[in-house]
Amino acid sequence: DDCVWDNTEKTCSEKVCNHDHSPECNNDPLCEWNIWEEVCGLLLCQHTGQGPCDADYYCVWDAENSTCNKKNCLYENRTECVDDEQCFWDETTHDCLEKPCHFNT
Repeated sequence: DDCVWDNTEKTCSEKVCNHDHSPECNNDPLCEWNIWEEVCGLLLCQHTGQGPCDADYYCVWDAENSTCNKKNCLYENRTECVDDEQCFWDETTHDCLEKPCHFNT
């Protein structure tokens, strides 16, 4: 299963980022390890426009710099969330959220 079908081009091509482990994946300049899904994929949040960036669950648009960046604090369980110093667990919504001010003093 090393191929992927491209519906737009109607072609089958070799999968990019077909790595099984994080170190191999992160050493490939086109790829990164998705810690949330535990798979190797193309670099996240490479969108050049606000619409596609905002539509991507993993991304957030930075209007000041006109760049698409990865969201922080996408953990789905409390333990992983609170282990990240820039995140906090919302007990009401059961969501992991970014702290408003997570700068070290």
